[in-house]
Order: sequence, then C-alpha cells, then structure tokens
Amino acid sequence: MKYYIFLVLFLFVFNPGNAQQLSSSKRHNVVFAEMGGAMVAGYGLGYERYINLKPKWTTSLRAGAGMIDHSSAFSSFAGGSLIFGKRSGLELGFNYLVNYDARTFRTTGEGEAFQNGLQTLIGYRYQNWENGLMFRFFYVPPVGCCGSAIPLYGGASLGYAF
Repeated sequence: MKYYIFLVLFLFVFNPGNAQQLSSSKRHNVVFAEMGGAMVAGYGLGYERYINLKPKWTTSLRAGAGMIDHSSAFSSFAGGSLIFGKRSGLELGFNYLVNYDARTFRTTGEGEAFQNGLQTLIGYRYQNWENGLMFRFFYVPPVGCCGSAIPLYGGASLGYAF
C-alpha cells in the first residue's frame, strides 16, 4: 500500500503536463511542521503539493516524517486532501501512517508497539496566497488506526507555501 501511495505522489508531483494545468499566480508547494495528526503523539516535518487549484476547491498530496514515542522512534506518512474554500475552509483527507505507536491509544496498554495504518482527517485550513502562510487545525476520527475508548485526537500544522 505504501508503495502505491508514493508512486501516485511521484506521478502527480513530477508530471510535466500537470504544471501546465496549474495557475502560475498561485503557490503550489508547501513545507510544514506538524504536531499530532500524522505523527499521532509526536511532531514532524512534511511537504505538500497542490495538484488541482480550482476557484472553490483544491486537491493536494503530501508526505512527511517525524519523531514519535517521546522522540525515541521514527515515523513517516503519505496522504492527500480535498480542500473547500479559496483562502480558508474545510479540509477532508487521509494519511497512510508507517510506524505509529499503537500503545498510545490503547486503554489497557496491551498490543503491538508500532504498526502501519490509514488515518482520516477533518479540519480547518487557512492559506494566504499572497505571503504563503498556511495553517490548519484538524480532528482525526479513529478510523483505521489510532482507535481508543476516547476518540479525542487531532493535530495542527504551520507552513509556508512557495
């Protein structure tokens, strides 16, 4: 599964025909720092590419890596989103997580320490097209990974678009 996601990401980011479809007045690449979210209970850095910039909605693909389990283990992710709104709006997406700490979300403390999983996200995103500032806050419903008795889990990202 992870190889399929990376292949799709590669084709969209490096497709020469894709560059002609994107508007030249918009910023298409974002680098960001993230707490929670794809890093589950950690922090990381990521790269995102806007694939399709429409007046009212945008699609994106992203990948990143970071530290989890009290900065003692490495994790990575790949995913995508559908963003509704010109400057700010609703974001619906998913991430495929590699090596997240499943014990963090187990109430009994039992189970495997690290595993892979699919994660969904629902949130708010703000993108300033003039100066490149991007931030988002999101909720991660416990579907596919990170399930717990109390599904209060989310994340935040701060980035720069260029």
